[in-house]
Amino acid sequence: MTSSLAARDVPSLQKKEYGMVEVPPPPATASWQKSRTSGDPSANCVEVTSTQGRVWVRDSKNPLGPALGLTGEGWSVFLAGVQRDEFTRSGASV
Repeated sequence: MTSSLAARDVPSLQKKEYGMVEVPPPPATASWQKSRTSGDPSANCVEVTSTQGRVWVRDSKNPLGPALGLTGEGWSVFLAGVQRDEFTRSGASV
């Protein structure tokens, strides 16, 4: 079974400070989707699925690794940040 990032052992302080909570990981049968624009299988890409009232995000190259579970509101905030290009480091190529 894969573990979610939120379900990993997180120190109590982080739980309190960042609002992290333990949630069950997505089921192994979850249907993951990769971006249509990601044609190269070795490209840096993420996959998403929606289940258990959460949107899950994982590294496409590490499907057995951790998955980040976001609430619907958290997913909306994340997408808005992507659209505003908030996550591109200056000088970094994407």
